[in-house]
This record gives sequence, structure tokens and C-alpha cells, in this order.
Amino acid sequence: HTANPRVLNLQLMRFVFDRQTGHKKKLNTFISFPEQLDMGPFLEGKDEKCVYELSAVLIHRGVSAYSGHYIAHVRDARTSDWYKFNDEDIEKMEGKKLQLGIEEDIAETVKSQTRKPKCSKGYHCSRNAYMLVYKCHREEDTDPMETYEEC
Repeated sequence: HTANPRVLNLQLMRFVFDRQTGHKKKLNTFISFPEQLDMGPFLEGKDEKCVYELSAVLIHRGVSAYSGHYIAHVRDARTSDWYKFNDEDIEKMEGKKLQLGIEEDIAETVKSQTRKPKCSKGYHCSRNAYMLVYKCHREEDTDPMETYEEC
């Protein structure tokens, strides 16, 4: 029996090499991603349950691969509160919900892209998320600190 990884880091490949220009560029496409990610069907023991919960979203604000501003949204495992880390400013999100603000998802070059698409319930949308961090949560676990140690 192999233990499932406790943390799952997904890099969204926002920065790619453009063969035509010979430079890196940033992809500003909207993506949606789930609050919970069930990896059970992809594990060796198909009957094994492993649900990952979103615990951090890293944002790159800016249209260029060579400059921009970085913001991190992180969930406290004990309280489930979300916090936004923006340089020295730390802001607690209201209602224990992840709120990806419009200022993080503005593609500065195209005004028509500033509108956020509607996200399905249980999902988040972002034009600038470049890394997602999920932590393993098993349904039978009740203590959030034990959850991350036992998966």
C-alpha cells in the first residue's frame, strides 16, 4: 500500500516560449478549478478515497512573463479561513471563502477581458492563477491537523 501524497501542487503553465518571437509570454486564458478534487479514480487502488481540498492559489498579476506582481491566497487548515497575502498586506477574506478579486484577474491590455465568467458552484475562475495547492482530506477524518499527517 502506497500512501497518497499529502500535498498536490498543480502548475498551470501560464508562462510559455513563443517560437515566433523567441521570448516567453504569459497566457491569460480564464480557467476554472474545483474547491475539492477527487483523485480516487486515478489512484492504484481504485476503491481508495482521496479527496484533495484547495488550500492555496498563487496569482501572477500582469500581462508579461518578464514582469508583474505576485499575490497568494492561502487557507488556514485549522479555521478554514482564507487569507490574501499581497506584499506586507495580509487580508482575511469574509465568510471563510476564497475571493479572487477582479484586480487580480484584469488582463491590462484588453478591456473586454476584465469581466469574470460565471463559475459553477464549487469552482473558482481565474485569468492569472499560475499554481494551485491542494491538501489531502479523507472523509473519515475529522481533525484538520490529523488529515494532513495521515494521508
